[in-house]
Amino acid sequence: MCMRYIAYWGGKNHIVFIGDSRLRHIYYKLVDTVRTKEEKEDESAHKDLHFSDPDLRWNLDFLWHPMVNSSMYEVFEKWLHEEPKKRPKVIIVGSGTWSIKVFNGSMEAVENYRTNMTRLMPYLDQIGKRSKVLWMLQEPVNEDKLSPNRKMITNDQIELYNSIATEVLQYSNVQMWSSARMISLGVINEMEDGLHAGNVALNYDVQILLNMYCNDHMNYNDGTCCSSPESVTTLQIITFSAFGVCVILAIAMVLHRKCKARQIQKLGMLDGTSTRKSQDPNQNSYYELVTSLARLGLIMAYFYLCDRTNFHCFEVVMKRYIQNPPLW
Repeated sequence: MCMRYIAYWGGKNHIVFIGDSRLRHIYYKLVDTVRTKEEKEDESAHKDLHFSDPDLRWNLDFLWHPMVNSSMYEVFEKWLHEEPKKRPKVIIVGSGTWSIKVFNGSMEAVENYRTNMTRLMPYLDQIGKRSKVLWMLQEPVNEDKLSPNRKMITNDQIELYNSIATEVLQYSNVQMWSSARMISLGVINEMEDGLHAGNVALNYDVQILLNMYCNDHMNYNDGTCCSSPESVTTLQIITFSAFGVCVILAIAMVLHRKCKARQIQKLGMLDGTSTRKSQDPNQNSYYELVTSLARLGLIMAYFYLCDRTNFHCFEVVMKRYIQNPPLW
């Protein structure tokens, strides 16, 4: 339904996976989920794959680049030279286990990975300004089920590679996809070969991807916890800046009044005279105006946060509250 909705309004559905066989398994599962008719899958290893559906304006690609190297740089460099409208809407990238296997888990490979990730980061950062780029953290492996030629792929090595990717990309426009790692950790015994995620984990991974992709376009009633937050408008910035000034002035005026009242009270106790003194009407009117605007600003800020269901996923609770208000 999401793809049809986007296609109906002239949009395109283009998702690209870049990585090794682990991402290829997610690609296959996503194709099985979205395609409307049975087709024979091309299960050839170590090659690029493509799936399209003209009715849904749907293009799904898998690009075989198991290691972060010059071939992966060229892919992103090519996209940077294209118009933003021609780039994929979502790009999922992941790499690590292939480097561990090829270089037999050496520390030199770890340093090369750090260097290559640092070089790749500017490309990902630039693409991430217009497209959604996800870096998939490497999932844990079931070391007991690994074949002898994969025994060098340990969870300690995977954690080391994940920490490097997180460190390099933490201040970029790339979003770290860590939930897939947690899902695989919970069903690690379902890995048949010890390396690739089982069917349960793949189903969850695909559901997460579709939620992330569709929630920005569909008006669901159960919250929008996985959708992107709406951008703040210039009018909102100006309004809240004005109310912010009023709040600061109101706090300053309240503190000033309290300090002044205490000083007058002390003087009155020393002189033995009454401390009651008539207030300037103009001063009172300014005080009431500023404090009233400050209260209004706080109320508007509260409703603004309530409306941002990306921050607080209680849309359903608010609707129930409105439909069944308390009797008070």
